[in-house]
Amino acid sequence: MIASLCLDCGSLVFTLNNPDPNITIRAFCKIRIYIMQSTFMMSRWMITIACLDRYALSSRNARVRRFVQVKVAQRAVTVVVGVWLIPPIHTLVFYEIRDAVSVCTIAYNHSAALYHSIYTY
Repeated sequence: MIASLCLDCGSLVFTLNNPDPNITIRAFCKIRIYIMQSTFMMSRWMITIACLDRYALSSRNARVRRFVQVKVAQRAVTVVVGVWLIPPIHTLVFYEIRDAVSVCTIAYNHSAALYHSIYTY
């Protein structure tokens, strides 16, 4: 979340005296969207994992409390980061700069439509 906030604020400050990198640099357009999607999903899942950890800590069941360990938390964080680096890869493939409207958006073609129909199902 902080990474995407810094990326957005940094590009906004950069555009005060320079052309907007979102509509001039193709790689920046793609990486910016990828970082935003992956970090937003990671932050949501980290909050969920933290809630589950607090639930386990306050449980009356000793078997559930056994999951409250640093190793378990580290593994959970590693899994969440690893998992949420994969699904937004489509942004690196399908996002392009549309010259007609000067915006970074998804390029519409058959493969993008098929992937989106599967990804959003």
